[in-house]
Amino acid sequence: MKITKPAILALAAAAFVAGIGGCKGDCHAPMPPEEGYPYDIYAAGYVGVGGIQIATRWTNGVAQPALATPVSIATSVGAHGADLWAAGRIHDGTNNIATLWKNGVAQTPALATTNSQAYSVIAVKR
Repeated sequence: MKITKPAILALAAAAFVAGIGGCKGDCHAPMPPEEGYPYDIYAAGYVGVGGIQIATRWTNGVAQPALATPVSIATSVGAHGADLWAAGRIHDGTNNIATLWKNGVAQTPALATTNSQAYSVIAVKR
């Protein structure tokens, strides 16, 4: 069976339309792990609320309370024992400030300067 160019275009258009209509709820939230998966899955990012970015952490696809005041973005998340860490930035109205969050509470690092951002966080036992 020969597939013609119009047939390919029709299939692509159908897939595109199906993709537009297939999203229900928050299309950009991370997906939860499969049932019975033995690990917790964490993701970092932000949610947009009225055009404002608010740093957010997801656990198994479920958004946890906001990590910071508007305008903020989380870029990385890590875990050590019961503590969950996130890295990113907050905007103080003038500048971006590199920020770490521990269990949802901002811990601005001593090295943070204006116009800075933290991109990653990892916890290692000493």
